[in-house]
Amino acid sequence: MRIKALLTFIQFILIIAPLKTRAQINLRDSLALVDFYDSTNGDNWYSNYNNWKTSAPVSQWGGISVRNNRVIGIYMQGNHLIGNIPASFANLDSMKSIYFLDNNFRNDFLPYIANFKDIKSIDIGEQFLPGPIPSSWGNLTKLTYLRVYGPNLAGPIPSSLGNLTNLKTNR
Repeated sequence: MRIKALLTFIQFILIIAPLKTRAQINLRDSLALVDFYDSTNGDNWYSNYNNWKTSAPVSQWGGISVRNNRVIGIYMQGNHLIGNIPASFANLDSMKSIYFLDNNFRNDFLPYIANFKDIKSIDIGEQFLPGPIPSSWGNLTKLTYLRVYGPNLAGPIPSSLGNLTNLKTNR
């Protein structure tokens, strides 16, 4: 009887426990967030967002929202992040909200956002944003809120943004 109970326990550990662990967050999302942290000088962020790169579930990492095992929001306003947003950031393709006010990113990460087909809210400003708003943002048809500004944002507003018929005003 003990052997059968031990075998059942081992079976649980080998089959059920890893599934529970994997259910915490999509692996690509987790790796993209770690890249983000490392590339933006996370150890020296102005505001210390708790639990990043710890054993805590990603849903408990400060500034991150998770639903159905996917990252759906990143809220890093006023944190004075410095560095480059890595290309792996585009892997966060379930993103619904991005708030990046008052940071100092060095690279043009705006094209990565075109991968976020379900995004509803983008608020990026008061930071270094080289180049124009990508025309590919015209495909983000679920977008309801858009605020993008900065001293280095340049170029024309793409006509494709006319496709964003769900945008609402703040009034």
